[in-house]
Amino acid sequence: MTRWEQMNKAYEHMADEQSRRWFEARLEYAVTRQPESLCKCIQDDAPEFAGWDLASIQAMMEQERKKKILIFGAGRDGKHIAYVLEHSSLAGCVQGFLESNPQRIGMSYAGLPIFSAHDAEQYADDSIILIGSRAYGLEMYHQLARSNFPQSSIYLSPFGIFTAGYGHQYFDVFAPKEHEVFVDAGCFDAATSIEFVAWCRGNYDRIYAMEASPELAEACKKTLERHGIQNYELIPKACWKETADVHFQNDMLAQRTASAHVSAQGEIVHATSIDDFLGGTEQPSSKWTSKALNTKHCRARKRPSATATHGWPSAFITSRPTSSTSRHIS
Repeated sequence: MTRWEQMNKAYEHMADEQSRRWFEARLEYAVTRQPESLCKCIQDDAPEFAGWDLASIQAMMEQERKKKILIFGAGRDGKHIAYVLEHSSLAGCVQGFLESNPQRIGMSYAGLPIFSAHDAEQYADDSIILIGSRAYGLEMYHQLARSNFPQSSIYLSPFGIFTAGYGHQYFDVFAPKEHEVFVDAGCFDAATSIEFVAWCRGNYDRIYAMEASPELAEACKKTLERHGIQNYELIPKACWKETADVHFQNDMLAQRTASAHVSAQGEIVHATSIDDFLGGTEQPSSKWTSKALNTKHCRARKRPSATATHGWPSAFITSRPTSSTSRHIS
């Protein structure tokens, strides 16, 4: 079966019109790399949400006491960022682009001027700079740092690419029940665990937060404590198909990946499976939800067989979900 036949078969089996709209918009984006149709599809299907969630950028602006935004990079990624910002609560904050390419300097895009990146320092008093390139992000960051632009006012996404959420990422497809248990496999910054607590209004039995990176695990612990999250267990291990020592790739920016993951190379860390660390402690009546990051690499989703059989999970969510509940654009 050809790839085109596979796509047609998937399209024919979609359950509703919304799913087909999302499929068409996502396919158009994959071909054209223009985000407008996909973003509009998301916005039209979720009118209850006010706009794109850019909390990390807003926090930087508040901390730095800056009210303007410049985007370093006027290519495809930079234009994508500008579009999303103009459809968010930060609409009107973007003052223009910075560029190192002399052929673009002095031009404009969507009414926004393109300035020379060599003049970045003159905007330091009132602007933050967003890095607008997944391919050259680190180079751009170091260029700005060498120009004496304040590093605290440079936003380089921890994922290596700009991301923005619209609505809830995971918890809007089913209603919570009593005695919820959440396995946050790859808790990163604990944001998903915090969202889980808000979703079930604090009515849950346990959170199992897995994080192989010691630095991130400690940061997660502090974040959970700061938000008053209780009844959690922090497991300093990677999520894998079995208990073992594995290679773990944690340099997300250098590898251009959206998450750390078990890999063929990298530092050696301890790993365990969901079955092994739960060990049958969750009763059959418990409803649990699991999130495993980058399971394309880690194969964790292939192995929680005993837990799935006895615990009957509400959902098992991967970092590449197919339902319309994940509204992340990157």
